[in-house]
Amino acid sequence: MKKAGLRKKGDRTNTVPGVKPKVAADTELAAKINIEKKVHLLLSALKEFEKSADPGSLKDLPRTTRQFNMWEVRDSKGLQVTRNSRLTLLRYPDLKLSAEGAMTHIEQHFAGAKKYRRKSENLASARRSGALQKEMRQICERELVKARFQKEEALRNLHVAEERYKSLEKEHHRFTEELRSETENLRDENKRLTQAVRKITGIRSL
Repeated sequence: MKKAGLRKKGDRTNTVPGVKPKVAADTELAAKINIEKKVHLLLSALKEFEKSADPGSLKDLPRTTRQFNMWEVRDSKGLQVTRNSRLTLLRYPDLKLSAEGAMTHIEQHFAGAKKYRRKSENLASARRSGALQKEMRQICERELVKARFQKEEALRNLHVAEERYKSLEKEHHRFTEELRSETENLRDENKRLTQAVRKITGIRSL
């Protein structure tokens, strides 16, 4: 009877069907964490904007998905977040949705500020007219009401995004624990199989 071919000692090319190699799993996890950090930076910037109301604080943030993918942030210690591919972002629809929601608010703030400045400049040239001054007040009142409504809506959406981010953090923690547990189980199973193979080999050699 022909003996079954045994894998050489030290051969690390063996993989368990249906389970990603550890290097691939670690790379995928790092890519997901990088996108999570980007989303967190966007949400934090929007939260700070709600306090300062300065559109200039948002000028360096991405406002499109392409800009988000290409976005990098550097700090005193080096890169804080790096670029990611379009396909990587598509793997995590919840993160993509959070990022797009945050960027939509950023774009609205810029558009609103630009529109407000344009109206202010147009009305400034006609301040000598009492009728136009009255119209200016009415427009400002309407814009103020509208701005308050938009701010309340933005705060609600920001709260929803923050809750979604917290949920994603919990999911990430659960995934990490499951990956660690699965790795331990595979290590134990590999050890058991190795011992069984050695035992069978010993019996056949008698």
